[in-house]
Amino acid sequence: MSHAEGGAAPSAGGLTLRGYLSRRIGTLSILTLLVSCTGELGGWFLWAELTGHFHVQYMFAATFLLSVSLLLRKWRWVVVCGASVLLNVIYLWPYLVPQPDVPIQAETALTIYLANVHSANTNVHAILDGIAENDPDVVILQEVSPRWMAELAALTNTYPIVYEEAHHEGNFGIALWSRLPLEEVQVRDIGPASVPSIHCKVLMRDGSRVSLMATHPVPPIRASYYRMRNEQLASVATWLNEQPGARVLVGDLNMTMWSPFFRELEADTNMLSTRRGRGILPSWPHGRLLLAPLRIPIDHVLISSELACTSFRMLDPTGSDHLPLVVEIGRRTAEKN
Repeated sequence: MSHAEGGAAPSAGGLTLRGYLSRRIGTLSILTLLVSCTGELGGWFLWAELTGHFHVQYMFAATFLLSVSLLLRKWRWVVVCGASVLLNVIYLWPYLVPQPDVPIQAETALTIYLANVHSANTNVHAILDGIAENDPDVVILQEVSPRWMAELAALTNTYPIVYEEAHHEGNFGIALWSRLPLEEVQVRDIGPASVPSIHCKVLMRDGSRVSLMATHPVPPIRASYYRMRNEQLASVATWLNEQPGARVLVGDLNMTMWSPFFRELEADTNMLSTRRGRGILPSWPHGRLLLAPLRIPIDHVLISSELACTSFRMLDPTGSDHLPLVVEIGRRTAEKN
């Protein structure tokens, strides 16, 4: 019998989509809920920690599946998707909900520029332009090479104080420029991976001091790197806890705020991410359009309770796979030197 005789045929595409969603909504809902939870096992398993970096993406997925479940009247999956949405809201809440402005002592204001330049990147002018436009007090660049240091020589006109270890093999060169005086500067390997970090005391305009650590742990691409990164962060925490007064930690930490190790770092040092109340602000990977939906925040500035953050900005691309950031901090007015 022809379609004309039997009446108009329903849209095959519509039936296929509705049928697919009806059949798969349960599986997708359960999977989204599971991956929203497995990051909590990241303290024991690398694979679990990797799943814990994508709560923004899980939030979008759970919201979409919740809408589909409501349209299909699949009430069981409405409950499951609602639980996923609620769980991811809990993870995202501290960063998305604005916090009240905290006044700082003007003479203790400190602006920090951080960029992982990507050692193979050749767009030095983009970095120089970004530094000039934002006029930071301290510049920290990671993955610098001898070539990068040579091409950045003009920075010393504005930032006469320079410490660097750019001869390290691979992508772990590091450099710090400052227009403010520095004390007790050390450039040394921290942790079993033997990658260089820089720590010092920054002499503020009012005469007070802020202890600063710049570090770049290895990425946890395999179990051995996972262990080395975590041991390096533990060593960083030990140094920070030995410092009196205000403290700042800066770097590409190769983990997001939702990693159990990041939360442990915050708790052990009594320091907090400057992203709190300012947004997720993903920094990596940049430059590949297909990977844009997977961007996550792995470049960080943490501060101790004596300090407050007044601004956190992601900057324009520089040719690196990381976006630079500029953070403005200062001593809370209630604090006395």
